[in-house]
Amino acid sequence: MKISCNWLREFVDFKTSPETLVERLASLGFGVEELHSTDGDVIIELEITPNRGDCLCILGIAREISAALSLPLKDRKVEIKGSGDSIKNFAKVKVEDFKLCRRYTARMITELKIGPSPSWLKKRIEAMGVRSVNNVVDATNYVLLERGQPLHAFDWRLIKGGTIIVRRAGKAESIITLDGVERKLTDEMLVIADTERPIAIAGIMGGLNTEVTDKTTDVLIESAYFDPVSIRRTSMALGLETLASYRFQRNADIEEVRVSLDRAAELISRLAGGRIIKGVIDEHFPFPRPKKIKVSLERVYKLLGMKVSKEKIINILKNLGFGVNVYRASLTAVVPSFRYADVKNEEDVIEEIARLNGYDKIPQRIPVLKFVHDKLSARNSSYFITRTVKEGLADIGFNEVLNSGIIRGSILKNLLGEINAIKVSNPMDEEQNVLRPSLIPGLIQNLIFNFNRDITDLKLFEVGRIFLPVEEGNLSSESEILPEEQIMLCMAMSGNAEQRWDGGTRMLDFYDLKGVIEYLFERLRIPHLEIKPSPLSLFEKGTGTEIFSADTKVGIAGELKRGIARFFKIPQDVYLAELNLEKLLSFSVREKKYRPIPRYPGVRRDISLIVPVEINEGDVRNLILKEGGGFIENLELFDFYQGEQVPQGHKALGYRLSYQSAEKTLTSAEVDKIHSCIIKTLSSRGIRLREKE
Repeated sequence: MKISCNWLREFVDFKTSPETLVERLASLGFGVEELHSTDGDVIIELEITPNRGDCLCILGIAREISAALSLPLKDRKVEIKGSGDSIKNFAKVKVEDFKLCRRYTARMITELKIGPSPSWLKKRIEAMGVRSVNNVVDATNYVLLERGQPLHAFDWRLIKGGTIIVRRAGKAESIITLDGVERKLTDEMLVIADTERPIAIAGIMGGLNTEVTDKTTDVLIESAYFDPVSIRRTSMALGLETLASYRFQRNADIEEVRVSLDRAAELISRLAGGRIIKGVIDEHFPFPRPKKIKVSLERVYKLLGMKVSKEKIINILKNLGFGVNVYRASLTAVVPSFRYADVKNEEDVIEEIARLNGYDKIPQRIPVLKFVHDKLSARNSSYFITRTVKEGLADIGFNEVLNSGIIRGSILKNLLGEINAIKVSNPMDEEQNVLRPSLIPGLIQNLIFNFNRDITDLKLFEVGRIFLPVEEGNLSSESEILPEEQIMLCMAMSGNAEQRWDGGTRMLDFYDLKGVIEYLFERLRIPHLEIKPSPLSLFEKGTGTEIFSADTKVGIAGELKRGIARFFKIPQDVYLAELNLEKLLSFSVREKKYRPIPRYPGVRRDISLIVPVEINEGDVRNLILKEGGGFIENLELFDFYQGEQVPQGHKALGYRLSYQSAEKTLTSAEVDKIHSCIIKTLSSRGIRLREKE
């Protein structure tokens, strides 16, 4: 935004040099890009943050300087009487959509003469980056730069039916704008129309069919307030950004609409002659009530870390244009209309106090951090479990990835089929249009990215949130628009395992993934782990499993279906697991329990079993531990075999049992008795001892 110092002085009579002024503006939070002189004037180029639409004009910056330097603001009011019959006898305005156009005002000037603008006006607008067109168009641009309110002038004789209609465009309508380009319109776009066709794209650009030219003698001047969101969407859809749309997107001042209209009418009459028709058209929706924000003085002191006198706070707010009602320990700030969009709460008001009081006056202190050690609460948190998981997986060679919470709907469908996912209503990218209901699609894309670069040995994981639709029966007034969020862990493994002791290699398989899951359960101190086969459509037949803890499903695991892998051009087997960390947290043992080193020696026995294939290894393990009666210190599976030497429909499992008592040394007879009971119980379930060859 370019600012003319000479123009500023018409509103604030500051005596400081431009360099000092630049320093003061920088202290108020404005970025200063450049300072240069031209034709006896000094131009300052400022960087205005998006929330300060009120500062996109000379008046807005003048307000800031006036408040900062405690100088009076000279804002001249314009009063127009007009002549002849009322404008309502000439023109009609009909607003069909007050949601997108909260206020529309218009004045008419007749018998004017179009010509070039005087040199002083040309120099001013051109110094601020605006091209001179003619005296009428330049006058509307001059008021825009001066007061921040966009305006537009129509050639009144080219408006059909003598009527202005503010409406949404028809689906098949189009308009040739002032830049000579035909624009296709949609029914979401707001237009200014006459009785036959659109004559302007509201808040963005006028139409060529009502352009002010050398032949124009009568003009209708428009000044309005348009919805910022509507203007932004239309501007993006058409790829058309103008001085007007840039300001409307950042919230114009609804109370400035009429003031700027009168200022433009006065200036046009002065530059182009003509007669201002009596009266003004002002169609509007009820104005928003003044925003009143209660500010606690104690809260001001706490946030700023220092005391500011009540009198200074009042002066700062009044200088910025706020109304102030004072109480004993607080005050109420009445937000001016030009700050309605960006000042919303008590913290915003306190920020204004800090800006004007000076950020440099805020004392530098090291914050006092209070730590409360609570073992239960410290461990019962998502932070504890995510940290433990991340550190654990990093220790065994996994790499963490971070993916967006918004994914492609197409990849989700190809992976998981038709599932109920939450669609993004206004996506930045047409393909990235779904909130992820699983972390698996993101890791699949990470794998593809690496495979395409010949990186084939991969161990990846991600910890992140998924978003699930809320079932209708669970909706409440507070959760109707919010999805259910869950913290998940997803792991992917593919390629070669670590090199063996003999120098050879092997490919990763499902049992490597199973070992990682067991390792995580052990690290999180979750005592119960069951892995049950399940025919999941995502996984290759026979490898899909569901993971349970205490009869609660906490995740899934398996080998990615090869048909899906071929579809995504994945060249090798991929093993995936997804776990619900929030559910796992509830099963994690919160307290570490210690026990003394056993005083008595243990006894080890090996047992080799022939087990029907339909019986899970976990079930065999549970039977052994249950029958061991607490004397089994450790149970280790050291052998698994299926082949010629094992009957068809069976598998061979080899276990090493460590018997030990904390109270005495177990005798061979006692161990034999427990061992025999275990074998007898297994036999009753169809599990027999494997005979020696």
